[in-house]
Amino acid sequence: MKPLSYLPLLLTAASLSFLAGSSSAGEAGAGAGLQALGNTSIARYELLYRPSLPYTTRFGKGRSVTSAIEISLGMVHEHDADDATLGEVAVIPELVLHFHPRLEFLAGLGFGLMSEAGKFTRHDLGGPFFFASKVGLRLPVSSSWGVELIYFHQSNGGLYEHNASLNMPSAGVYFSL
Repeated sequence: MKPLSYLPLLLTAASLSFLAGSSSAGEAGAGAGLQALGNTSIARYELLYRPSLPYTTRFGKGRSVTSAIEISLGMVHEHDADDATLGEVAVIPELVLHFHPRLEFLAGLGFGLMSEAGKFTRHDLGGPFFFASKVGLRLPVSSSWGVELIYFHQSNGGLYEHNASLNMPSAGVYFSL
């Protein structure tokens, strides 16, 4: 993949982070996952920015639901092919259920755009537009950082002829800003 093909993705992510507002509190992080079904030689790596949204609901003692919008820059790479790497940007609105000081539940549904159509040796993602969902557990280690165990799903929802999708157990780390 040519380095300049990442430019539209970087510009899109920069624009989205500007729209989210520089004064909003949030998180930054990184994660990685491996394809669980079919072609298991595919990995996904991401850098994310997760500004907080103003929607919060509190219930019970110490329990709440908060909202955020995750903006991620990702790279999908097939380990057994020549130059099978593509970039992607995704926007995923998320809800986080805080039900214990050391355990949180995260769920989100959004969309994204890949730098190419997403055709790998044994895995055809169909086209550049995709829907993305995340569900998983967050383990706050302190007030400034934590670990995430996430199941990531990426699919074009049948918009293209091929729709192999990505299904990835992932792990990551996040830092409060």
